Amino acid sequence: MTAQPLETPVPQGLSERRPFLRLVRAPRRKAAKMPFVLLVAAILALGLVGLLLLNMQRAQASFRLTDLQQQGAALQDQEQALQRAVEHDQDPAALAARATALGMVPDLTAGYVTPGGTVVGPVMAGAPVPAAGAKAVDGVVVAGQAAPPNGPHPKAGP
Repeated sequence: MTAQPLETPVPQGLSERRPFLRLVRAPRRKAAKMPFVLLVAAILALGLVGLLLLNMQRAQASFRLTDLQQQGAALQDQEQALQRAVEHDQDPAALAARATALGMVPDLTAGYVTPGGTVVGPVMAGAPVPAAGAKAVDGVVVAGQAAPPNGPHPKAGP
């Protein structure tokens, strides 16, 4: 027996054998790389400009902070100098020197009466000492009060 090729059935509607055709797509155009490269370059440029602006703003803030710290230190020095001046002016010796410069003289006869009735302060030699039962009215000893040695007291009435 001889071998005979087996015939493949021809689909209906095709009477003769045609080569098998398939649809071939058109070759893809290469995507343009230039817009993508420009986009990436623009993003990088904007990022660098943003970083530059932030760095400049930070440097300006640093300079301002340094200026304010120097100004604060100067104000603290001024406050300390004023505090020392106030303490110097409140010193009793400085007050006495300023009073003398204004022509004031110390009152050597002044004294005061404590709530217990005793007289505290300098007592002039030869001045009568207040009696034990002396009363104080508005801070002035009523009984046993001595007159000032240099004439009437400026606060004394006629």
